Amino acid sequence: MEKIESIMRMADLVLNSNNKVISPNELDVLLSNAKNQTEKDLYITLYNFFLDKKSEEVIKNGKF
Repeated sequence: MEKIESIMRMADLVLNSNNKVISPNELDVLLSNAKNQTEKDLYITLYNFFLDKKSEEVIKNGKF
């Protein structure tokens, strides 16, 4: 998956879906293709943000 496609998918998940998490495999692909540490940090930050949002939803909806 291309980097820009992955970032666009992340944005789409947040804006248009209740399932706001990318798979660990997708994150691994992004990290392995990152050109530098700054890019890796961006992907990790985005991944953690979406994971936190999903966790909040699960707790809010009483599913945890």
